[in-house]
Amino acid sequence: MRGKFFFCLNIAAITIFFTIATPSVHTNTTFLTYYDTLANNCDCSDEPPPKRKDPLSLYNLTPEEYKNLDLSKATLNSPDEYKRALAIRKIGQMTDRTFILSIKEMLNDVSCLVRVEALKACGYYTDEILLSEMLKMTKDKSCQVREELAYQIGKYNNEQIKNGLSELMNDRDPRVISMATQYIGKFKDDKNIPRLLELIKHENPNVRMAAINSLSHYRDPNIGSELIKSLSDSSKNVRQAAAYALMNFNDKIVVKSLLKALEDSSDHVKLAAIESLTTIGDNSCIEPLLKLRKHPDPVIRQIAVRTLAVLGDNTVIKYLREALKDENKFVRAEAEKALAKKSHQ
Repeated sequence: MRGKFFFCLNIAAITIFFTIATPSVHTNTTFLTYYDTLANNCDCSDEPPPKRKDPLSLYNLTPEEYKNLDLSKATLNSPDEYKRALAIRKIGQMTDRTFILSIKEMLNDVSCLVRVEALKACGYYTDEILLSEMLKMTKDKSCQVREELAYQIGKYNNEQIKNGLSELMNDRDPRVISMATQYIGKFKDDKNIPRLLELIKHENPNVRMAAINSLSHYRDPNIGSELIKSLSDSSKNVRQAAAYALMNFNDKIVVKSLLKALEDSSDHVKLAAIESLTTIGDNSCIEPLLKLRKHPDPVIRQIAVRTLAVLGDNTVIKYLREALKDENKFVRAEAEKALAKKSHQ
C-alpha cells in the first residue's frame, strides 16, 4: 500500500512538472509572445540566412473555419494569435477584395506573427489603401515584420515605395537592410548611390551582396572601381556578385580584374567572371579560358567551351575538337554546337 502511494505521488509530480515545463501549442499568447522573442533575435551571421521554418506548421483551423470565409473572418477576432494568423493567411490567398479592410486592420495586430501574415496577405493585392498602411510599419518593433515589409513593398514601383525602402536601408538589422537594399537599385536614383557604396563595406556579407546587386543597375565608372574592390572580398558570394555586376562596365581595368577573377578559389566566381567577359566581348580572355579546358568541374569546362566559340576565331577550332572527346556528355554537346556555329561563320 505504501509503495502504491509513493508510485502515485511520483506520477503526480511528473505530471505537474511537464504541465509547467511544456507550453501548450494552443496557449493564448496575445501579448508579447514567444514568437516575437524569436523574431527579434535575428541571425546576423556571415552565412546566408537559413530558410525559416513556418511558425504555423503545427497549427490548423478547423475544417469549418477553413472552408467558410465568414468563419475565417470571425476567427480574426480569436484570442489565439495562431488562429488569427492562419485566418489572415487564408483570406489573403482568396484574393477577395471585400476583405481588404480586414487585412488592413490586421496590419496593426498586437502579435508579430499576425502582422507578418497580414503583410504576406497584402502581397496578393496592389491596393493603395494597403500600401499606405504598410508604409507606416517601417519602425515596427519586430525585425521579422520589417524584413517582410521590405520584401512586400519591393514588388511595387513608385515614389512612395522608394522612400520606404530608403528608410529601411538605414535599419539596424542586417536582414532588413539586405532586403531593402536588394530592391532599391531598380529605381536607379542617384541619391541612393552614396548609401549603397557604404553598404558594400558593411560587416555582413549578405548586405554587401545586396548592395552590389543594386549598384549593378548603374553605369557610373566610379561604381565600377568600387565593385572591382569587392572581387577581393572575404566572402565568395560577394565576389561572385561583384563579378556578375561588372559585366555592365566595359573598360580595360574591369576586364583585367575579371581575368584575374578566373583564378579565384571559388568555381562560382570563375563562372561569373567568364559570363561577364563573354557579355563584354573582350577576346583577351581566350588564353585564360584555354587553361580552364582541363578544369575538374565539367560545368567550368562547358562554359569555357561556349565562351571560346563566342569570342575566339578559327584558331580555337582545334581546341573545340578536343572537347568532343571530353568525358562529360554536356561538354561534348557544347563542343558540337560550338563547331556547328563556327562552320556557318
